[in-house]
Amino acid sequence: MTVPSIELHKDMTSDSDSSVNSRKNSEAIHICAPMSGTVVEMNTSLTPGARFNKDEELLILERMKLLCPVSAPHPGIVTAVNVKIGSKVLEGEVL
Repeated sequence: MTVPSIELHKDMTSDSDSSVNSRKNSEAIHICAPMSGTVVEMNTSLTPGARFNKDEELLILERMKLLCPVSAPHPGIVTAVNVKIGSKVLEGEVL
């Protein structure tokens, strides 16, 4: 069974066009679920290689009709996405 996860590499370069430099000067950031719930909505751009800005919404979790947006904590590049709409996650689980 695959653990649902979203891995975002924090972009620590000033030159955002250089993917080689971005990888060398980046650190992996794992996005964790702030609560248990179900993924009900995902940003359509949430695919490996996509760039996100700080606070840009990645997905929305739902639990008992409470919606909780999950946003990028830093600007970065998505390197892995293993959740999909309908995925059930636990609080603290790496998305």
